[in-house]
Amino acid sequence: KALTCIHCQLPAHPRGQTCQKLKVEKLRLKVEDSMANAVIRKCHACAKPYTKTDGCNRIQCICGAQMCYICKKKIQPNYDHFYDFPEKPEIGKCPLQTNSEDLHHVERTSAARKTEATFDHQLSLPRPSTSYASY
Repeated sequence: KALTCIHCQLPAHPRGQTCQKLKVEKLRLKVEDSMANAVIRKCHACAKPYTKTDGCNRIQCICGAQMCYICKKKIQPNYDHFYDFPEKPEIGKCPLQTNSEDLHHVERTSAARKTEATFDHQLSLPRPSTSYASY
């Protein structure tokens, strides 16, 4: 029979580890995983994962399917889904060009916050502290 911690009922912790330290480490790993996955898209036709580092937001998969990198929707093989001038956004259209680094930063930050909120509730952790804020 496996040994369990008398405080948290999880498998026994390595010597020197507290329940709280293990919870914080688990949160850190989940946050890192959610941040990495936040920028990965999947082709709607073949489910092949992809991400964009530069270029326009009209994506063509190696299977031939086309989609928008911003809204992730299937699109026609033309540019009607997009507007081309950032200073003149068009309602119902996505920008043809965006800064991928800025977009990915926003997506990673949002994913990290959602994961933290889930764990705060599930594990009764305090709000992020300096012990795991270095992601």
